[in-house]
Amino acid sequence: MPSPDAAAADPGTAERIQRRFEELTRQRELLNAELERPRSATNPRIDAACHAVLGLVNRFRGELPVFAADPTLSREARGRFEELRRAGIEWPAVQGLVKAQAAGRRRRLLPRPPASDSLRARQTWSTDDLIAALQDRLTAEQDPAGAEHGCFADIPLPHSEFVALVQAARRAALVRTGGGPIAFLDVGCGCGLKLLAAVPFFDRVTGIEIDPRYAAAGRRLLDGGVRRTRPNVCAVENADVQLIHGDALEFPDYRRFDAVYFYRPMRDDEKLYVLERRIVEQVRPGTLLIAPYRGFEARFEQLGCARVEGWLYLAGADERAARRLRRQAESLGAGLRRDQPPCPGFWEPILAALARRGFVLPNCRFGA
Repeated sequence: MPSPDAAAADPGTAERIQRRFEELTRQRELLNAELERPRSATNPRIDAACHAVLGLVNRFRGELPVFAADPTLSREARGRFEELRRAGIEWPAVQGLVKAQAAGRRRRLLPRPPASDSLRARQTWSTDDLIAALQDRLTAEQDPAGAEHGCFADIPLPHSEFVALVQAARRAALVRTGGGPIAFLDVGCGCGLKLLAAVPFFDRVTGIEIDPRYAAAGRRLLDGGVRRTRPNVCAVENADVQLIHGDALEFPDYRRFDAVYFYRPMRDDEKLYVLERRIVEQVRPGTLLIAPYRGFEARFEQLGCARVEGWLYLAGADERAARRLRRQAESLGAGLRRDQPPCPGFWEPILAALARRGFVLPNCRFGA
């Protein structure tokens, strides 16, 4: 049986609110379909859809005083009215994000380093020093077996450089995978701190470490810093993190990964060359390699790789393929994190589509 207020409602006002909602929903779905298309950044139909949405929002704003003043609206109609009102308030921010994507401006894969005398540089160094000190506290003394195998002690790449590289690798890998899950491998992961740093950017994170003391320290870190889901696998907000105690020279599963990081894990040059070749030969063509040291830079072409940018390389590819990948990745926004929180509300499908291309609203609280 309908409630008394529903029976007394003005059907004209309620029907107009419902009609406006359906019209706006239809335009939202059309816009979302265009945003989901490959290479949709400069699609003129996006501009047309935005224009149509703006027209509906402005029309509703003009009718808002009449709708708000109707005391006979049912609870359902008033809820629909409130949803439309919030959608109108939120639309300018959403439209700005759509336009930022549609502008097609390319964003460098790797940021230029800040000037050495800038505040940003001092802040970055301070953070890097803090992470390095934490690494020292977490890292055990090198096991003699690791040293005898020709491995370096656990010497980390500065945290800011690592984050810049893995974010660039994620942007490039998203182009390669078409938006699918991305798997990351750290060869010689030491105490595992870099594994945790990689979690926001990749869906599956794995490290391999031959030194038993380092591997034990890494597992303690993962056990203390993440939620256990099954033996040797941990989850951080739905991402799998695994640390394998083993020899990278015998590791059989390089093909399972979309991005592989190695920071000169071997002190012995001959073994290092063997490891590099093993990685390059066993990964799938098009795998992203993060190798931030001069030795690999001098050899990457001989190994059949191409430079994407900086220390980021593309396995089994030529310079033309790497250049094309870089251009495509640069069209993505900078807000690409695996764990990007949703923005609930009427515009959630639009914001989700934009987030997959790296365009996000900071501190989104829509629908909160």
